[in-house]
Amino acid sequence: PIEFNEGIHAKDFFTRDFIKEKNESSISNINRLIRKNVRIDTINKEFIYCGDFKATKEQLEEKPFIEDSEIIEFNKTNSAFKFSETVKNKFDKIKSYDDKIGVQFAVCVNEKPVMFGYFIKGFMSSYYSENYLIQIGHKKQYNKKGNIRSYIGFGRRFQLLDTIKEKEFILALKNTNRLVQD
Repeated sequence: PIEFNEGIHAKDFFTRDFIKEKNESSISNINRLIRKNVRIDTINKEFIYCGDFKATKEQLEEKPFIEDSEIIEFNKTNSAFKFSETVKNKFDKIKSYDDKIGVQFAVCVNEKPVMFGYFIKGFMSSYYSENYLIQIGHKKQYNKKGNIRSYIGFGRRFQLLDTIKEKEFILALKNTNRLVQD
């Protein structure tokens, strides 16, 4: 995963004195959080599981997880993607989320990363930053034709996309006739 830029590392937050006071299960939990690169919001004393990050083209996988051809449409009104059945198989292969950490993604337009976020399963009440979240994994999202409807939201309240901030993304979908509005 690409390092996110919010909060401080769990390893820098939990001091030796703090760890000495805790029992063995707490120490193993702290070590797991450190290995998973969880960070801490020191003001609100909350774990940051899916923090804000940016990536360059060079930091991304060479082959996209979801190909352009697998995006059937995007409904701007309800912020929902319709993916082909091949995406269902890809979502099913994503490992379960340990410690509420999503799987990072980047949306590229003409091979340029323009949006960053996480694939998550369901709506978890954990701390998420001001980044994008694509909800995946519920069987009810699959229709009879095998297509998947997945929702993308922004920030902790899972708000609909703001078309001003995502103008490159929206324009790319519009230019390829995949942007719909109900």
